[in-house]
Amino acid sequence: MFKKDLIDQIAAESGLTKKASSAALEAMMTVIGNTLIDGDEVHIVGFGKFYVKDRCARRQFNPAKDEYVDVAERKMIKFKPSVNLKAAVNDND
Repeated sequence: MFKKDLIDQIAAESGLTKKASSAALEAMMTVIGNTLIDGDEVHIVGFGKFYVKDRCARRQFNPAKDEYVDVAERKMIKFKPSVNLKAAVNDND
């Protein structure tokens, strides 16, 4: 699903116009992004949790060049789905 499709679905589910749905989606993405940049977590009950995790520096093997490469420490954005979302996805078979 692309962003345009998501906006269409939000408009259909909420009864908002596509313009209002687009603005709401943009606002939500901005708020989640800024919260993660600040190092905080975003919990959406029934959906999941977005959070930032530190990844340590390490040495990693590059098979294409047959050598080890140093990978710098960095932060990673993670998502942990809620139990309800996991169950809904697994029951959809």
